[in-house]
Formats: sequence, C-alpha cells, structure tokens
Amino acid sequence: MPTPLPEAPLAASKTTFRRYECKYAIDEAQAAAVRQAIGPYVEPDPHARKRPDGCYDIQSAYLDSPNLRLYQETRDGNVNRLKLRVREYPGSGADAPVFAEIKRRYDRLVLKSRARMSRPMAVDMLAGVTDKIPGLSQDEQACHDEFVGWLLKWQARPVVWVGYTREAYVGIYQEDLRITFDRRLRCAPAESLERPEETDWREMEPCRVVLELKFDASYPDWMQQLVARHELRQESFSKYAKAVERGLDHWRLPSGFVFGSDG
Repeated sequence: MPTPLPEAPLAASKTTFRRYECKYAIDEAQAAAVRQAIGPYVEPDPHARKRPDGCYDIQSAYLDSPNLRLYQETRDGNVNRLKLRVREYPGSGADAPVFAEIKRRYDRLVLKSRARMSRPMAVDMLAGVTDKIPGLSQDEQACHDEFVGWLLKWQARPVVWVGYTREAYVGIYQEDLRITFDRRLRCAPAESLERPEETDWREMEPCRVVLELKFDASYPDWMQQLVARHELRQESFSKYAKAVERGLDHWRLPSGFVFGSDG
C-alpha cells in the first residue's frame, strides 16, 4: 500500500497540465457578448463538437476529510491548496470511464493530474483496494498512487456531488488556451460514488454563468482587452466550496463529517 505523501508545495507525480485560470461570474447577456468577441480566436473543444448544442454535462464527487479540511482551506483563501474528486461525463455510455483527479492551485496557477479507470475500480480505490490498474500510463498510475496516499492521510471520502453543463472552446492559434462557460450549477449530497437521484440535486447559481479563461504561459493581448472591454471582474469561485455551503443550509452532511472541528 502506498505510503501517504508528505505535505509539500509540489508533488512528485507529473501533471496532465499546468495553466493559469481566471474566473468570472457573469449573466447571460455578458456571456453572449463574450462568445461573440472570442469567435475569431477559438473553436468548440472536441467534446462540444460531438453535441448538437455544443454543450456537455460534467459531474464530480468531491472528497474531503472528516473535518472538511479542503473546504476550510478554500474558504480561508489559502493561496496553496488542492482538491480531490472523481469526475464523470454523463451521457458518455454505461461503460464510460471515470477520472480520479488531483487539482492543485498556487494562486492563479493550476496543476491537474488525473487517472482514468472504470467506476468499479474507483469504488475499490475509495474502499482501500490499491492494486495497480491495468492500462494506465506511468503518469496516470502516479496520480492514482498519490490520490490513494491523500485518501489514507486525510481519511477522505465523498462529501458532495457537483454538476454543471459546460460550453467549451479551445484556441485556434494557441493550443493551450481554453475558455469555458458553465451553467446550471447544481449539487447533491454524496456518501459514495453512487449517482444521485434527480430529485436530490439542488441549484447553486441559477442566474449566473461561470466564465473561465485558461492559458498556459502568456496572457493573450486580445483576452486582456476582452476583460477590459466587458468590465469583467475576476473573483474567487469554488464550485466545491459553494456546494458544501449549499449542503450546510439544505441537507445534513454525510454522517461523520463535523464542520469546523479540529483534526
């Protein structure tokens, strides 16, 4: 069984990507204006191209310690923090893989690693089965092993589901550039990786669109002009934190989670 990793600013495992992210909460009128402005520079991402409306759904089960350590680090505005989640794409088929993901943030710099696996394998991983998963790349196996290390260190388990509908674009001239519009943000309680019933979901941001501008090294001039022209105001917007806060207001967190306790 992997030894739990020590806390450190950078993990040893390689990442799927590293990039900067800027978030803005906007309304539909602003979203339409931004979409028109970015037209010459982007095209729908490969997943969006497969859908008639150019959008697809994302659902993630977020994990945390019994004292909600990861939520508290986000709430307190810690510059260096991470999240653990298991992500899936509804509508991709019953046998579609899920992804164990580690997302780190260092101010605006985001590093994300992920490991692809079947849902039963993910359930086993959360239950403490740590066998190597056939077919994983070296980077994916490193992510899996580190994910298990954090689970053991923090006794982490699912807290909430977060779901939304994504409209996504990638750069035509800059491959690392990505722009997303997330709508219908919703959340549901989680005690396992079992999908929530439709009636369990609750809206989080019914009247707002979360716009994210993502780039690797350089902040494109046209993107800076876009932000200035449309008077976009960057803000910290954690879907996970908002889901926890919605849960605290509208349902009891899963048994064993004690918000604000030491540990």
